[in-house]
Amino acid sequence: MSQEIARIVNNLLSRCDLALSSTPVDDGFLQLCLEDAATRGCPMEASPGIPSFRPWNVSGATIAYISYGHLESLPAKLFIALYTSLAVYAEDVYTDQPDLVNTFNANFVTRQPQRTAILQALDKLLGETSRHFDAVQANLITSSTLNFMTSIAIEHGVDKLDITPHADKFPLFLRGLSGIACAYCLFTFPMEIHLNYYIQAMPSMIDYINHMNDVLSFYKEEANGEDYNYISIMSKHRGVRKIETLEQLANLVASSYEVANNILPTSSAAHVAWGRFAQGYVSYHASYARYRLHEVLQVTQNLTS
Repeated sequence: MSQEIARIVNNLLSRCDLALSSTPVDDGFLQLCLEDAATRGCPMEASPGIPSFRPWNVSGATIAYISYGHLESLPAKLFIALYTSLAVYAEDVYTDQPDLVNTFNANFVTRQPQRTAILQALDKLLGETSRHFDAVQANLITSSTLNFMTSIAIEHGVDKLDITPHADKFPLFLRGLSGIACAYCLFTFPMEIHLNYYIQAMPSMIDYINHMNDVLSFYKEEANGEDYNYISIMSKHRGVRKIETLEQLANLVASSYEVANNILPTSSAAHVAWGRFAQGYVSYHASYARYRLHEVLQVTQNLTS
């Protein structure tokens, strides 16, 4: 299967004219991210029942530095790094504790204390969104995050669910909630670029973000024996091989990328920002060792572990 995965990924990147190149994360930026997290009360050292936040902080710093390197605002990049770290920590650590995430939204809306230091830090960070993004961006980022927190609880309850053949839209519905792609799409554009310049392209950009991740994560998930993911769910639902779903999804990613490029005004600031993000998003996956792409594809070996 490795050769088939490599062929599909290489064809996708060729169609989009994107390079599978790795970029090292600046040590100074990573240190700023670690200091920011520590200042906000995140657990930087492990204790009984509470994993250290550091590995997730590295993950957040990696995507912020590589995928959003085109942003001139250092505070915005630090926001994205911490946001990512907190969201992924919540997803990874609290999956088996749905009661923690179930109460997050209500506590956020009613301004009640959250139940863990991580959730409290995320709560406070969401209140700072409007410092880095305009009002509409901030609203969409916030609502996307609240949906994401709900999705963690939903996935805990449906991970053993046999999806009826008639529920053909359910996997995509769940993928839309859990990907926070709306937020990551909006992070691409500094507030100086008005929403009107790119909002019509957002559906295609969101598809690109969600499903490029699905494609570039597939090898890692198969190698690690992970079978609760979009490609596995869709393959089981449709009764087809996973590699067939992977190829169909890669075609969707390529067409979504093309549509977004066609919608955005050529040479506009929005078009330039999108192009830099799209390449940076691929480079993030190539640079971060957890995706294991260097095992099946030609990737520079300067990896962030």
